[in-house]
Amino acid sequence: MNKIIKILIVVFAIQLLLTAGFFYRSGIISSPPEKKLLLNLDKNNIKKIVLTGPGNKVVVLERNNEVWSLPNKNYFPANNAQITQLLDRLLETEFGAKISQQESSHSRLRVSESSFERKVSLSSDTGQTSVVYFGSAPSLRQSHARISKSADVHVVKFSANDIDVQPNDWLKKDIFTISSQDIKSVAFEKITLTRVSDENDSSIDQASSKISGNSVPKKSLTYWNASGMKDKKLSNNAAMEFINKISDMRIDGIASESAIDKLDKTKKSKKYVVVLKDDKKIIYELAKLKDEEDFLFFTSQREGVFRLPPLSGKDLISSSTYSFLAGEPKKNIDD
Repeated sequence: MNKIIKILIVVFAIQLLLTAGFFYRSGIISSPPEKKLLLNLDKNNIKKIVLTGPGNKVVVLERNNEVWSLPNKNYFPANNAQITQLLDRLLETEFGAKISQQESSHSRLRVSESSFERKVSLSSDTGQTSVVYFGSAPSLRQSHARISKSADVHVVKFSANDIDVQPNDWLKKDIFTISSQDIKSVAFEKITLTRVSDENDSSIDQASSKISGNSVPKKSLTYWNASGMKDKKLSNNAAMEFINKISDMRIDGIASESAIDKLDKTKKSKKYVVVLKDDKKIIYELAKLKDEEDFLFFTSQREGVFRLPPLSGKDLISSSTYSFLAGEPKKNIDD
């Protein structure tokens, strides 16, 4: 009995294989379709990106000698890493399920020429331009998408909201940062901080070396002197904290005309003159906005007016007071 059952099972399996083979050869069963990229472009050939969102929000990015900038913002340097990440994601995105091939559905799915969530235009150095529209979201982290020369609408694993359409979001915001080790002096108000020496503190390192038996690099210490401190004595730790802050001046964006009009003219701006070891002079100036915590930022490094993150300007100013530099607790500032 068991032998008969085994024979029947083998015969049934053979029939299944033969049937599957017939349907496969006849096209009734087919192999999964090949994956197709949404944009078939070479990232290295792309020289211009135009990102458009609702309300006429537009970001234009151009590449020149591997460096990206914003031509509509006086060619201010852009964040290369951020652009590379966007291009990688776009060029790795694949077509998903086809939702529609009717032009009448484009407005409803927000992938028409006049109604979309994001429009991305990529131009190559050969003059070729590819345009894709990202529309409504059928589910989390997905969107409807359409190539400009096609009526077909597909679902793609790419959220339209991941594409920023504010120029300030694409700036290289650390362009004005400098190395604290390159600073020779900083002057502000009546105070001047001057680097006295850079020494190696090997006491702790030598002790660690004896215990571990390994050679430990020496720790570099910087000492500062101050003039104009009145009757207060400079705290070297406080001086180092201030120097680290002023060397790391990051912007939040380019100031708008409306922001510039809101400068508080009743408050005196704060000016800092930084001299580097090569005697290059850099001037920073911070001006407070009326009824706001934000500061506008001016620098001799580049023309323009820039906006600082709310806390950074306030923190820098409070770190350059007589009391803080003398080692006293930091106080809040109102001007």
